[in-house]
Amino acid sequence: MASRNPIPIEPARLRAAFKTDLADCWNLALKSHPDHKPYAFALWGLEGCAHFMPCVLTEEGLTQAAGRYVKKGTCDTLEEARKLLRYSVADAPQLE
Repeated sequence: MASRNPIPIEPARLRAAFKTDLADCWNLALKSHPDHKPYAFALWGLEGCAHFMPCVLTEEGLTQAAGRYVKKGTCDTLEEARKLLRYSVADAPQLE
């Protein structure tokens, strides 16, 4: 639970910590999946919520998610599903 009296932090320190965390996320994704080709690095969050999750979107993950849409009958072809889902962070699998 968040404190009602948060400790003030200088904007420059917050930016530096944020950049470090994002770089760590990017490097972990590349290390964990060296054969994947990233096409986007985005922060995913929910409206009205201050929590964000960095996501690395890859061509391979896009194809995987698109395959599920074709299998469910939401889209007729893999290319149609890939076009629909590109940049859709919520539907892309996470790099673990």
